[in-house]
Parts: sequence; structure tokens; C-alpha cells
Amino acid sequence: EAAATAAREAFPPWRNLEPRQRAAALLALADAIERHTDELSLLEALDVGKPLSMVPAEIASAVDKIRFYAGAARILPGMAANEYRKPLTSFVRREPVGVIGAITPWNYPFAMAIWKIAPALAAGNTVVLKPSPETPLSTLRLGEIAAEVLPPGVLNVVTGGLETGRAMVSSPGIDMIALTGGTATGRAVMR
Repeated sequence: EAAATAAREAFPPWRNLEPRQRAAALLALADAIERHTDELSLLEALDVGKPLSMVPAEIASAVDKIRFYAGAARILPGMAANEYRKPLTSFVRREPVGVIGAITPWNYPFAMAIWKIAPALAAGNTVVLKPSPETPLSTLRLGEIAAEVLPPGVLNVVTGGLETGRAMVSSPGIDMIALTGGTATGRAVMR
């Protein structure tokens, strides 16, 4: 609840930033992560059990995705206006949802975290991120690195198992859940 409250408080100023300002913050995050590639690679290898030689490319790919969404923040597409029913003009206006609860699986924990947070932050949302309890190390370090470059409350990392996930899903402070996990977990979240 403390993480959801922090994200809720950070949401209005974050969503009201100009897209170029959110893009700049995401680029700063990408640069900070890139500076910590060796450390993050070691944590990811220790957590997941994969060869250390494989991980730097995964971190580089995650950094690239953050930079992609930083650029996308400045060009979020919308449909052109049209008159579908005279004399009214209809158009699509894209707005952030609010606080996103992101739950990631044990495999590819760092990459999956980035896949969830980068588009959410670029669109003006704030995030509460929960990694798998089996592989939290690189995600916890991501939270520390993000705290150095993002405004307080924009990205919050919480740990725990089933109880933490249930608390996120049922929290009135979280507007949307982004989950990568098993079918049973997905069904439980939908309920």
C-alpha cells in the first residue's frame, strides 16, 4: 500500500510532464542502467542460473527498449479526427491509465521488468513492480538505479510472494495490472 500511495502521489506530476521531459527521464534511466551493465549481468546470472557471458546482451537489449519507448513518448499516435455523425467531430485522445501494477516471472526477470515499465512510464503512468520471489536481485537493483534518476514514486519495487501479488491486484490504489505468468495466475488476477 505504501508503494501504491507513492505511485499515486507521483502520478499527477509525472503524467503532466511534457513528452520530451518524460523521454529525457527515460533516456537518463537507460544511461544509468548501461553504466551498471556488469553488475546487473552478474545479479541476473546468479538469480537465473544462466551463463554470465549471455547476460550483457540481454541488458543491452533492455536499454535499447527503454530508449525506444523514450522516443515513442514523443510521438504517441492517435487517429485523425473525423465527422462520423454530423455536426460532431470525433477523435482519439490517449491518456495514461494511472498506477500500473506490474508482476514479472522468474525467467528473464530484468528484461520482463523493462518490457513492462518502459511503455507504462513513457505513456505517463507510474508503476509498482513486483518481481518473482525466486529471482528478485536484478529488479531490486533496477529500483535503486531508477531512484537515482526518476522522480520519487514514479517506479516502486516491492518483493514478496502470493500475498504481495494478491495485495497488488486488490489494491484500490492500483488502476491496472500487467502480468506475465501462468494461466492459473492470470485467471486469479482476472477474478
